[in-house]
Amino acid sequence: MLFLGNLAFLGFYGFVFIIAAYGIVWYGIAVYVSMFLAMGFALEKAVSEERGSEGNTGFVTALLVFGIVGTYLLQSAVPHGWNNLKNGGFVEFKAGKLTQEEAIFASHPDYLPILASLNLKNPEETAKKIIDSVTDVPSKNIINENVGNTPSVEKLQQILDQMVSTDPESVSGVPPEKIRTMNSTAAAARKKLYDEVLYPSKENRNQATIYRIGTFLTYFISENRKRYLEDSLVQSFGEYVYDENSDVTVERLKKLGVKYFLIDLNAATIDRDPRHDLTARFENLLRTFRSDQLRLIKTDSLCLKAAVETSKDQKELEYLTLAGVNYESYPASGGVTSRLQKQAACHKYFADLINSGHVSQTENAFLLPLSRYLQTNKPKNEAEMLKIIKGVANHGWVALFEVK
Repeated sequence: MLFLGNLAFLGFYGFVFIIAAYGIVWYGIAVYVSMFLAMGFALEKAVSEERGSEGNTGFVTALLVFGIVGTYLLQSAVPHGWNNLKNGGFVEFKAGKLTQEEAIFASHPDYLPILASLNLKNPEETAKKIIDSVTDVPSKNIINENVGNTPSVEKLQQILDQMVSTDPESVSGVPPEKIRTMNSTAAAARKKLYDEVLYPSKENRNQATIYRIGTFLTYFISENRKRYLEDSLVQSFGEYVYDENSDVTVERLKKLGVKYFLIDLNAATIDRDPRHDLTARFENLLRTFRSDQLRLIKTDSLCLKAAVETSKDQKELEYLTLAGVNYESYPASGGVTSRLQKQAACHKYFADLINSGHVSQTENAFLLPLSRYLQTNKPKNEAEMLKIIKGVANHGWVALFEVK
């Protein structure tokens, strides 16, 4: 009886693990495993009580629990897992229209410049290599005309995306066959680009050290087990690296062999300590970004970009307001400055720059697309203008810096 009870438990445990894994929800897997480990101990005890008695209470108990929980799983986990598979997005990938690599960048195009910088020794050379491999002359001419003399991986991706998605029937005066040739040529070049970035060759593989604070980009970074200095809670940075002089901080990073700073901008949002130590450490990290010895490679936060590019003209509080729009701040004078307040201040800052004419090719150029949009779609009042800016300048989540 003891053997049968344990066998039932083990079979049940394996069944649950497979069902949970099929749902592709790791949190669910952890919950199910924990629950059945606890149940296993309880059933083990129940079944083992048969020893020395003539009854079979333990075995009946095991079968009863198996039946109840198994019924629940069949009516919940299995349908839930099936719905996850049906409704999990990536329709083109599931239909075979996109490869795995194309699906990654279709949903997260902002990953590419970050991963190219971290995975490749020379992203610009890789971009040129992709362009040189294009054999269709008209397609190659289109690419060259749009990427310029120093092609970036990000710009190349944008051009190829446009070429792939061009409808053959939408271009007047050009035979559809030529557009289809351009579509397929661009798709092949884009696939080659994605493969180069995600699976870099040995001779083109970047092996420089990365100081990592959060983010889940680890899955796509080559040799991530060898290159990381992990510091998700900014503890080592605060204790051993940070100095009030940001240049001293960067010099210490250089001595550690650090080449890149990969930061989750939401790292301070988990701070629940009444002392707010994590927030303080994170703000010291933000202060370090004002150093001229760091170069911002990519961020999806316009507010952080504005803070870094105009940091020399700002007082510390103004800088931290723009750079730290992802979390609540706790000023030394007391109280709390919410992330919504800081985001509103950032949007107002952008509006003032645009209204005062301080956005051009040479000044605050990162705001040019937004400024041009507002010029052609003039808002009725300041409130409408701020609403448009809010829709574009969200708080973002990631930043990559290079140590010069």
